[in-house]
Amino acid sequence: MMPWNYTNTTGNFRRLAEALNSPRIKVMWGPADNLNSGEADVATAGFLNIHPYLHGLHLKDLTVRDGLQLDFTYCPLGEGDVDYSAILRSLRERGSDAVLSVATHFLPPSGSREEAMRINYANLRRLIAES
Repeated sequence: MMPWNYTNTTGNFRRLAEALNSPRIKVMWGPADNLNSGEADVATAGFLNIHPYLHGLHLKDLTVRDGLQLDFTYCPLGEGDVDYSAILRSLRERGSDAVLSVATHFLPPSGSREEAMRINYANLRRLIAES
């Protein structure tokens, strides 16, 4: 379950998961989606909300100009508004085995999704090394 689909923020997801009280509730977290929904602190407070249920991360990045107007732009991983360094550091500190799923929502000037994946993968490796 991605929190974006029904709950839009990690706080809303956490309240739902706690009310359901099931060990089967797991989440594929997209921090960029939560940021785009107006959750300003996805890297720290958001991570703490989601961590007990975390199965994996849907990695993409964006720059939000006006969330209420859906005015945002996808960009290469690590070049937008999501603090992936802090998120990756938190995963490492907690010994997380979360699955990292790299997305290609942005398009480089060539228009190639393959190039977008190569850019995001290289950026992810850099972010991991730096975190």
